[in-house]
Amino acid sequence: MPQTRIFAGRIAVGAALIACLMFLAACGGSSQATATATAAAATGDSAAGSADSGDAAGVLAAYQNFGGKIVALDANNPSTTTDVADLTGTIAAYSLTGGQPPCPGFVRQAPSLVFTLAADQPAVKVSFAGNQATNLIVVKQGGDIDCPEVAAATLTPEITLTDAKAGQYGIWVGRIDMDKPVDGKLTAALSQ
Repeated sequence: MPQTRIFAGRIAVGAALIACLMFLAACGGSSQATATATAAAATGDSAAGSADSGDAAGVLAAYQNFGGKIVALDANNPSTTTDVADLTGTIAAYSLTGGQPPCPGFVRQAPSLVFTLAADQPAVKVSFAGNQATNLIVVKQGGDIDCPEVAAATLTPEITLTDAKAGQYGIWVGRIDMDKPVDGKLTAALSQ
């Protein structure tokens, strides 16, 4: 009888271990390769499919494919603001952009905001007001990336996209100080 209990206990522990491993796999234990592969399939971009690729354009496509909220900016909705709370990005922005351009700061894998333009716009202003020095990275669907290429971190970074073309844009807030999370408000607005 004691051996039966030991055997049953081992089976229960083994089943729990397998369930945990399945849960981790389903929740993203290897989500980088899966998200990147999905992005590559969606965009037809074979470069985005490499296992080492963490490129921003691929992440933007994956964000859309996995149901991330996308805000439309137009004459009826000329601006949007979102709260960025407890941002603890640990991915070097340089690796997200592939070094082209070499953006400073540390970001999360997913963008803090994604917006779409149905038509070309003369300008779109992206700004952040936070509790510590940060940086902004804006990525247009297709790969064009805007960010300051030097450590121009401030409490209120801004990027103005002139002659913004129709399409989707992802915005990452990059923190500079790895010891403190960032809190603040991120805004994207049509401007003249």
